[in-house]
Amino acid sequence: MKKRWITILLCLFIAWGWTVPIFAETPDTEQTEIVDEKKDKEKEEKKEKKKKPKDFSSIVAPYAIVMDLESGYILFEKESTVQAVPGDLVKMMTALLVVENCDMNDIITVSQTVLDSVDVYNDTTIELEVGEQVAVQDMLYAMLLPSADDAAIALAEHVSGDEATFVEQMNHKAQELGMTRTVFTNATGIAEEGQYSTAKDMAILARAVMNNDLLAKAVGAELFEFSATNTRPDPTTYFNNNYLVSAYTTPHYFYDNALGIKNGYTDEGRYTLAAAASNGSGEVIAVVMGNERDEDSDEITSYNDCITIFDYVFQNYSYTTIINTNQIIAEYDVPNAKGDGHVLLLCPTTKESFLPNTFSMEDITFNVNLNRELTAPIEKGEVLGTA
Repeated sequence: MKKRWITILLCLFIAWGWTVPIFAETPDTEQTEIVDEKKDKEKEEKKEKKKKPKDFSSIVAPYAIVMDLESGYILFEKESTVQAVPGDLVKMMTALLVVENCDMNDIITVSQTVLDSVDVYNDTTIELEVGEQVAVQDMLYAMLLPSADDAAIALAEHVSGDEATFVEQMNHKAQELGMTRTVFTNATGIAEEGQYSTAKDMAILARAVMNNDLLAKAVGAELFEFSATNTRPDPTTYFNNNYLVSAYTTPHYFYDNALGIKNGYTDEGRYTLAAAASNGSGEVIAVVMGNERDEDSDEITSYNDCITIFDYVFQNYSYTTIINTNQIIAEYDVPNAKGDGHVLLLCPTTKESFLPNTFSMEDITFNVNLNRELTAPIEKGEVLGTA
């Protein structure tokens, strides 16, 4: 009797085991249709998005600015004065101070402090060794192209004796350039509490970098050869990890007209990019900060933003003369002056900038800021203010 019941129970258990997967695999038709409709809708939205012309409104970065390199004229900005984490863009300031204070042939001897200041597991390095002797130019390129943090600290020590003193110089230079919402705490851009900047301030810094011939050449290089040293017997080739200017590792983002400048990534600041490009007549700077990877395409959106910016500017803006040399800006009466009693204020040089194709010279007005009260005597050629 017991055996009979056991047999019945086993049969029921087996039957249940067979039927469960059958029920589990039975599709919910209504739910499937909803999912399919959602997917179709997403596909259509993506198609429509691709059809739309890309302009400044397509920029996904939370913080962005577009600036004419020569004049500093701002073509577009998006939350450009909001403070954010600058990441590796900090290295632009380190580079600027290096070229202003060093001979490129100077030799740097790597200290133990340099190695102690970097985390070999999380920071970017070129594996410098204590006592290694490296020319400033090699260190500079190593910091700018593969973004080596150990090279940045070695350069800071060479300029100022230690990184802390160098950081003081960085902040002084920032104020000198008009970067009013920036505070530096290190020479590398490694995220630290209290270190922040803005897209606008980084664009000001990027202009200074591109106006330095040595740095402009460095940031536009696709690769460089790190010379043999007393501790490494053979030269080492490093690629620029700014994909706009180097197609060796990720050709997808390569942009023919790109001139530089610096890219970066930190967990805190996400993707940051200061870029420059030329159409043959003028140059444009774009800075984007706080970008993410696109969830669907896995694209690094900082590169796509800058490519969109450059394409749009070069198609819809023209390099235009704003004012010519010796053009009259204003005319003032001068009390107690001899002759006809007035003075002409002239622009000493020609000024040009990218301006919209719809621009008209009639749209220009000048706001004059005088340095002093216009009373005689006034010397010919004297600088009386700005406009």
